[in-house]
Amino acid sequence: MYECTHIIIVNQQYSFIEINCVLGQVKLPKYLEEDDISPDHLDGTKIKDTLLDIYGLLQTMAAGMEQVVWDEERDREEFAQKFSAAEKKLISVLCDLQMVIVGSHIKTRPDVTRDVMVEEQRNLDSTNTKLRDWTIFRDYMNTLNYVHKTLSNLTTK
Repeated sequence: MYECTHIIIVNQQYSFIEINCVLGQVKLPKYLEEDDISPDHLDGTKIKDTLLDIYGLLQTMAAGMEQVVWDEERDREEFAQKFSAAEKKLISVLCDLQMVIVGSHIKTRPDVTRDVMVEEQRNLDSTNTKLRDWTIFRDYMNTLNYVHKTLSNLTTK
């Protein structure tokens, strides 16, 4: 029973989190448990497209993290301050990334908005809220790992 439940939870995805699905032209080529990204994927990356892809991914994660922070603060959970701090750092990274994109005269894509997470996914019972928030945080960590590895690869080119 535990193993089946664990597999279901680990593989849980929400439609607004496009991390293991397609987000525009982006497909995140890794799961949290995987350490490496395919060398073929990394070799094909171009700085302009990579910056725009990462910006879109992080905007999507920001919409999810915003909801996690709201949930934590509403329920007065013990990790509310830590999630809030993570969200603020994510916003700071998004601002820095936007400055690089604009400063490099890269044509931007439409911004990802809060609407990416529909009301149905925002208003869940407490059990499903916990599962959704855990899934968002898991995908946030995976996205950060992907961003780090991808940008590190670009700096070595």
